[in-house]
Amino acid sequence: MAILLERDVYCLDLRNHGDSPHSERMDYPALSADVERFIGEHKLEQPILIGHSMGAKTAMAVCLRKPKLCSLLVPVDNAPVDLTGGGAGFSKFGTYVKQMEKIDGNHKLTSLKDCDKILAEVEPNKTIRQFLLTNMKPDDEGGYRCRVPLDIMEKTLDNISAWPFNYEISRWNGPALFVRGTKSPYLADEYLESVAKFFPRFEIRDVESGHWVTSENPSAFVGAVSEWIRYQESD
Repeated sequence: MAILLERDVYCLDLRNHGDSPHSERMDYPALSADVERFIGEHKLEQPILIGHSMGAKTAMAVCLRKPKLCSLLVPVDNAPVDLTGGGAGFSKFGTYVKQMEKIDGNHKLTSLKDCDKILAEVEPNKTIRQFLLTNMKPDDEGGYRCRVPLDIMEKTLDNISAWPFNYEISRWNGPALFVRGTKSPYLADEYLESVAKFFPRFEIRDVESGHWVTSENPSAFVGAVSEWIRYQESD
């Protein structure tokens, strides 16, 4: 059961996502600088950072770059490791991008059901497909356009898989809760040693789901996070 925390929540669209501006530069120093600027401009004091996947690495990067900026850190289903070489955390995002390029501007696809059939060629999980389709919006010619600049995403996938920090230089000693999906490879046990080097005060919570934790099992995710935050703030 989720615990009512009674605090403001800011949901940020990172660059090249949602309604935020598009930029050719897409890496964690730039993404974290965007978040740091938002925190500064809104005069937020000791906020809690929660991020999923790319957002998880962005949140981690903020804490490593500005150790005194935030109070608590909750990375969701990602680890502070470089995955550009594949391995256990091999990403399907490149495949998703290519399929969404088939949808983008294709005026033969006149409904989200049509778009879903394209994604179903590479992703059997309907929940994940529905999540990906939230990036599509109707255009003026009867088809669908993607809010995300797919050309930039395709060129910068290696940047998003990378991890440009060294634990011997950057470390955060604040409380951190790493939430992982039990069916996801992105925060496997083999990565916990790296987690500990960067975030020595970390804890792990498992949620029954794949990588898309917040969409596949939102109640368990919210319950785990809110319980942990309440405990940290009462300690």
